[in-house]
Amino acid sequence: MIGISISIGEVTRFALALIFLALIIFLSRLQKLELEKDIFFSFLRAMVQVFILGLMIFFIFSLMGFYILLLLLGMVVVAAHIASRRSVKILHLKSFWVSLVSISFSSFFVLGFSLLLGILDPSASFIIPLGGMVIGNSMLRCGIAYERLGAEIKRNRDVIETYLSLGANWREASEVFIKNSRRASLLPSLDNLRASGVVWIPGLMAGMILAGANPIWAAEIQIVIFLMLFSTAMLTVLMATELLSKAFFNEREQLVI
Repeated sequence: MIGISISIGEVTRFALALIFLALIIFLSRLQKLELEKDIFFSFLRAMVQVFILGLMIFFIFSLMGFYILLLLLGMVVVAAHIASRRSVKILHLKSFWVSLVSISFSSFFVLGFSLLLGILDPSASFIIPLGGMVIGNSMLRCGIAYERLGAEIKRNRDVIETYLSLGANWREASEVFIKNSRRASLLPSLDNLRASGVVWIPGLMAGMILAGANPIWAAEIQIVIFLMLFSTAMLTVLMATELLSKAFFNEREQLVI
């Protein structure tokens, strides 16, 4: 069992870091962004959640097999709920189930394949953090895909309806806009890849180096994580947009938004 030990230095370091929170709130008020309340309570919520997570890790890392799967499934359900909120309002329920299927399939496929090939250590201390990263990234890309898909279809409603009136089916009328939403969802991930190692040191690699790990091994693990994250993002975006795009049209292939 891992013991909990907190030094005075760690508490002091954390307290000093709160200066950044005060700075952010001050700048928001100075520029009249009216985000002070949201910033404070968002940080407070995040802080509580992260500390609870830290305490849970002492118990989670002792889990095995079936319980790890249950925990990851719980993460997927929460991720699906959050991602579905980025879709257009009338499709929230539909998008939840689409998110659940897309995120769970892509995440468990990539994680399972990695375990099968021996890329990942099957221990809870390895699977749970990486599983959380994969599921979280999948959730983010899924949400952006919904947002972009809805925006593309709404902005080009006249074009789509023109195609439909000329005899095109819903897929032919919306195919280019579905493609655009997919590209827009994946481009931020590509930008992160381009900047990694030059503009910024990736979080996992930085954490491993700070913990005293061999930098070369840390770089190797980070590259593996990049491949897992982008693979999951690609699968999630393709599946989510494919499953949800038909919901923008009724049985007579008319736009419903």
